[in-house]
Amino acid sequence: MEKNNKKTKKVVKHSTNVKKNTSIKPKKVTTNEKIKVKRTKHKYHHHIRKSVFVLAILTIILMIAAIVMIPNGGNTETNDGSVLATVDGVDITQAMLDAEYAKYPEEYKSMITKDQLLEQMITKQIVLNEVEAKGITVTPEEVDALLEQSMIQYGMTQETFDEVLIEQGLTVEDVKNDLKTNLLMNTLFEQEIVVEPVSDEMILEVYDSTIHARHILVNTSEEAEDIINSLNSGTSFTSLVSKSIEPGAVERDGDLGEFGKGMMVKEFEDAVFALKINEYSETPVQTQFGFHVIERLPKEKTFEESKDELQVQAQNKLYSDSINKYIEALKSNADIKLIEVDE
Repeated sequence: MEKNNKKTKKVVKHSTNVKKNTSIKPKKVTTNEKIKVKRTKHKYHHHIRKSVFVLAILTIILMIAAIVMIPNGGNTETNDGSVLATVDGVDITQAMLDAEYAKYPEEYKSMITKDQLLEQMITKQIVLNEVEAKGITVTPEEVDALLEQSMIQYGMTQETFDEVLIEQGLTVEDVKNDLKTNLLMNTLFEQEIVVEPVSDEMILEVYDSTIHARHILVNTSEEAEDIINSLNSGTSFTSLVSKSIEPGAVERDGDLGEFGKGMMVKEFEDAVFALKINEYSETPVQTQFGFHVIERLPKEKTFEESKDELQVQAQNKLYSDSINKYIEALKSNADIKLIEVDE
């Protein structure tokens, strides 16, 4: 590729398309989509649940969890200095994009395109530029404290943490640099965003937005139909879970825990939200992973029992929504240039 044969596309206020004659395929994407993060005691089926890629600007805490999920994390570089975009004069290169993309496991790369990742990097750079403009800084001691807090939150001993670093090809400095970036951005948000307390109506909305379900996953429609016939004949759901091809299904009776919309693939989501509590699917539900028999379960806790936890979730959602609006305002004023590089 001839690097000196570049032409600069027009300045855009908000870019949704990236066009470049490299490995990136033009596709309309939205950077500032709401990122939903849900954690429960259940071990979820990683193939069914959509991969949740946490945009760093929405949290200061999740880096340790992200590291655990990222083989080959952080150290893969290319020598391609081709500029893909500039954000208020700051370059984002092909090498930077490739290095970020290399962090994701192969099975997740089909769920996020380089276009989407570039959009995320553009958004992140916009926020970092604002951090610099506001003169926000953090100390090494604050970063160390955040690292310690993260390790405690995720139950990681120093020994376990060191093992993870080795497995992922990371150094402590890699992690600290990421945490510093997160802390800088979070400090900006705390400084600029004021969120009012949530109402009882908002808390109830959060409670009603999730459901509890379990499933049995098999390879063929015929197998799923046999399971449904057995259920119709009075056989218990749990006694049939052993037929599931999902790893770990038997240990938790096929339980997927509680989840909301947007957290499962569409075919599965449509089917499960159409069920009433204690109903199971009358026909096999086909997804890219196989054929499912799904049963909707009562929630593990009543509204009153989970109200305190729900209040935190509702407050976090309100804060996340406020961050999204703040970022959109920053993007509307940002000088973003997308670069088209001809071969």
